[in-house]
Amino acid sequence: MMAEQTKSFTWKDTVAYGIHAFSFLILGKEMDGKEFVEEIKKHYDATNPRNKQVISTLENHLEHISVRRDGHTEYSCK
Repeated sequence: MMAEQTKSFTWKDTVAYGIHAFSFLILGKEMDGKEFVEEIKKHYDATNPRNKQVISTLENHLEHISVRRDGHTEYSCK
């Protein structure tokens, strides 16, 4: 029998996932973390369990995000 593998995700993993999944929404823009979360909420269901967790983590940890038109993304966390 194969051993079950589990991985515990950190808040940093969740922030990286959220940015990877949603940064296309703000191509060519830069904003603070709260503004980015509001942009996500405009387009996605914030009551969906996965979205809810990602949004909460971004609200608590993302300080600033900048996404160039070519998709290159830079961000900073609290």
